[in-house]
Amino acid sequence: MSEFKYSSTPAARYLLRAVKQCVNTLPNQPRLLVTISGGADSVALLRSLHAIGSDIVAAHCNFHLRDAESNRDEEFTRRLCESLGVPLEVTHFNVASSRLTGESDEMTCRRLRYDWFDTLMLHHGCARIVTGHNADDNAETLLLNLLRGSGLKGLRGMLPDTGRILRPLLTCSRADIIAYLNDLAQDYVTDSTNLTVDYRRNFIRHEVLPLFESRWPGTRSALQRTLSALRGQELIVEAAISQALITATENLLPLDTITEFADPVTLLLKYITPLQGTPELAQSMAKAATAPNGQRWQLPDGLTAIMLKDGLHIDRPCNNNESQPLTCTRVEMNDETRKLMRRPGPPVEVWLPQPLDTYIVRYPQPGDRIAPLGMKGTQLLSDIMKDAHLADSQRRQLRVIVDSENNDIIWLEGLKRSRHQLVKGNVAYRVTTTTCITSPDDKSNNNLT
Repeated sequence: MSEFKYSSTPAARYLLRAVKQCVNTLPNQPRLLVTISGGADSVALLRSLHAIGSDIVAAHCNFHLRDAESNRDEEFTRRLCESLGVPLEVTHFNVASSRLTGESDEMTCRRLRYDWFDTLMLHHGCARIVTGHNADDNAETLLLNLLRGSGLKGLRGMLPDTGRILRPLLTCSRADIIAYLNDLAQDYVTDSTNLTVDYRRNFIRHEVLPLFESRWPGTRSALQRTLSALRGQELIVEAAISQALITATENLLPLDTITEFADPVTLLLKYITPLQGTPELAQSMAKAATAPNGQRWQLPDGLTAIMLKDGLHIDRPCNNNESQPLTCTRVEMNDETRKLMRRPGPPVEVWLPQPLDTYIVRYPQPGDRIAPLGMKGTQLLSDIMKDAHLADSQRRQLRVIVDSENNDIIWLEGLKRSRHQLVKGNVAYRVTTTTCITSPDDKSNNNLT
């Protein structure tokens, strides 16, 4: 069947081309899970995917929030899918009994339906959840996030493909969608709650955007151009941040990386977001980086962020006196990696000339001594740990790396690097610890060749 067989209007042909172009970005024409409510957007999505011959399974949620209307939508969806020969999955939810503390009905419904969609994806072997979000939805999202206060990620709106969710209609306006359905003489249902202005998105849709259009015709198109520009700029920023974070470890973001970045707040926010850090914390940390003096911030899960003269440290809680695995990465040495190796600060990592498995890794023993880099003579490991004000539970976690040939201690984990086994060649092995260590005082250069 030709996808343009029933399409006589330019808007309808545009919609079908947009859907086909989006789907064709996926390899091997995979099966898709199409979400359908019965409204115009989802019906146009289902009809267009069916028209271009996609392998689809439809999914409909009945939340029973609108009494007879909810059952009407389900029945309409069943008839439509049956007429097209599209397999349909339907589920029913009790929103009130499923609501978590602090959740609105809207948040609960979103969580429930996407959890169910993920289950269906696995069951049917689908590559994507496909939704009917359109260009007008994206313009509304831009304005909502602008009013909330947002960075690039919020302002660039929804993406056409996240790797989990596919949005083939994202370049099509609501007018394009209605024109396509009219072209097919295809009816649809209307959610009565979408006609009110009680919800913020509906207020933007029914009041704000029409007002803008009355004063600045073409507002929606202008917002689409803005969204496109912001998506491109986000890619540039993300690439710059990723390059800067090469110098970071799980426990340390170096101070020079922070201060030399064009926007330290953005870099710090990216670094602490996986730790549930906030924009306000990132701003405070960026200010502290200009005069680091041991400033501390509490993060969720018992984490503490500490700004010292060598950078932002993440102090992790010690669990059950168990040390975390050491990670070892092979590194080609060049000017950039040598600069990285020589940066000042406590040795939360050690650079070795040989792979880690050629050394002995053990816990400290009574009388163990190390020949510290940059110093004469040796020091007792017990004295070093005492000077670092470590609790007994923390001392029991720390390990040493030992030269297997002559028993020289090369590294006391997170505290001291010896002057033995320095990197001389063109390849090094970067060993990193994630074991929690409380604010060591050593600010020396720990891996000089």
